[in-house]
Amino acid sequence: MTLAMHSNESVNVHGRRRAWMGGRARLVLPAGALFALCCHIGILHSLGEMATSDMTTQRQQFEQLVLRELTNARHDSTRAHATAVEVLRQALRTDDEHADAVSQYAYSLTMLADRGVKGADEKTVGGAVETARKRARNHPLSVAAQMAMLRRGGDSAAAEALARTMHSEVSLLVPVVRIELGKALLAQGKVGDTVAIADTLAAASDVAGLTFAATAYRAVGDLFKARRALESAIEAEPTHDPARALRALVIIEQEDVGSLPVALDDIGNLLELGDEDLGTRQLGYATLGRALVSKRLRPDTTPDVSSDLAVARSLLSNDPETPFFEAVVATDEGRLDDAMTLLDEAITLDPFRIGPYLALIEVASRTQKFALADTVHSNGEKIVGENLALGLTKSKRLVAEKRLDDALNHLSTMLKIFDHAEVHREIGKVYLLKRESQNAISSLKKAAHEASALPSATQAVIYTWLGRAFAQASEHRYAKAAYVQALAVSSDVPAAHYWLALSLEALKQDDEAKEAFTAYLEAEPSGRYAEEARRHIEGASDVQVIARIFTAHKDDLAACYEAELKHDPELSAEVSVRLVIGRKGRVSQAGITKQRNVSGQLERCVLSRIKSLTFPRVDQPDLVVIQPTSFRPAGAVDSEARCAHQPCAVSDIADLEIAPRVGAPETPHCRTGRESIRALPADTR
Repeated sequence: MTLAMHSNESVNVHGRRRAWMGGRARLVLPAGALFALCCHIGILHSLGEMATSDMTTQRQQFEQLVLRELTNARHDSTRAHATAVEVLRQALRTDDEHADAVSQYAYSLTMLADRGVKGADEKTVGGAVETARKRARNHPLSVAAQMAMLRRGGDSAAAEALARTMHSEVSLLVPVVRIELGKALLAQGKVGDTVAIADTLAAASDVAGLTFAATAYRAVGDLFKARRALESAIEAEPTHDPARALRALVIIEQEDVGSLPVALDDIGNLLELGDEDLGTRQLGYATLGRALVSKRLRPDTTPDVSSDLAVARSLLSNDPETPFFEAVVATDEGRLDDAMTLLDEAITLDPFRIGPYLALIEVASRTQKFALADTVHSNGEKIVGENLALGLTKSKRLVAEKRLDDALNHLSTMLKIFDHAEVHREIGKVYLLKRESQNAISSLKKAAHEASALPSATQAVIYTWLGRAFAQASEHRYAKAAYVQALAVSSDVPAAHYWLALSLEALKQDDEAKEAFTAYLEAEPSGRYAEEARRHIEGASDVQVIARIFTAHKDDLAACYEAELKHDPELSAEVSVRLVIGRKGRVSQAGITKQRNVSGQLERCVLSRIKSLTFPRVDQPDLVVIQPTSFRPAGAVDSEARCAHQPCAVSDIADLEIAPRVGAPETPHCRTGRESIRALPADTR
């Protein structure tokens, strides 16, 4: 055996001396030694191959484990991220420099921290993110984790800058970095840029991207697009708890009665998971949602609702969802000052979401704090610019101040930017208030034509308003057709049953009317019109029937009064009308018996409107009715005091109090046994 040596020194091998020959050493071994050496070298080679094979297998298993957790974590559920953290924590003990492993570990920890999961404290998260930064600085998951940490620390501008170092073209950023960029932009109030990113994410199938897109759309008040993105996210990943929690809240915010069972299913699934598989954020949203759905479906569960709201507030410390939805409850209960305080808190916690602004404008308008409403509108406009939801809310604020012409001008201007079904719908509603039935019908027909791409519940609401416009024009046959169309499109607007029943009564289709009233009560047993519907089903005396007719036509008399208010804004007047109703329900005679501050024009207008009324057939011929009517400015109506009297005799129908139709508070139901008199609510829901 000859060994080539490149050394000038002599070397002993097994005690034998080698000789130099031309710079090379020749070693001569005995035959036995040569055989033994060859065997030894073969064994070492085999052992080396075995060791290499074991190491390769272990490495392959490690790589497969990391790949599995990266894949599972893309489901983006809280459980998936928690599992990834546990598995990768163990794996990193084997190789703490693996780029995928350190990056996913850091990113999953930041997601758990965002969702309020125990163990994802700032120290642990910060350490993991710093390790990822050092060992995999430009890995997309590492970059996303670094951005999340910066955002959580209040430096969203730095988070944005970091994303832009990855690529100048936002649409070419990987989804996880794009999502974090969107969060950073939204935290800075760059709402337009956020929505642009949301549009790119909504077109993809990434569940985290779809859920963020929904958050962005909700921020600008587009609940329809938010809901659609969430439906896609849940379809792609049914176990995605952030999407389910957000969908429940969006359904409640939409006041989508027909979809409340969907919200309840989402809430139930989340609460079944419990706090082990949910962070405090999703658990808090689920508890909050349960309170709100219970309030809507079971109003008698007030103690449970209060308890859930308290638990939600403790779980969602400094989260704007709690005060926002508490304000919704306060508004429903008539605690409008409390609602305004809560909405102000929600805006302070998240100044870049338009929902609380919209709600505050509406509540301020209801309490006639128009300066506050205008200030809030201006602040909201600075955030979102020209915005459909904000523009529609401004029209409602103008209506509340009785500035109907200003509202129409505003909505007409909006049409130049947003030729949208909801704008046409609001125009139709304003025309209804102006008693311009044909204009209302025309606008609402346009709304129905434009609504084909909108959710079925929105289409049903538009058809319901169209029916009300036909009913105002006494075209009950067409009103019936519109209500039937509303219910054919969607059963999620229970009020359509109620208004259909009223038109059926006007058409003398009493059996069908009772069926429609019953359908309404089945859908909303505690709804806005439930008490009225029950009275219609149970039947009523002649007195109650006549009082109901006056209630239904209260706006006709209000129109007479409003004409007088143009000359005397503080006018307060009273008039008693004696009318004779024949057996067929026609008014054969009408005249003034008593009056105070009633001009000749107001008298003529009131008599003309009353003579045009048609009543149901009565049980006796020539029924004589005295109808006292009071005209008071908005805010001066005191119906509650009048309810203290005993039920009226046939000759003394309940006093009808008239305030201006727009901006006046609804008079409360009287519960003394006689028919309550109040204006028909302005809403269909």
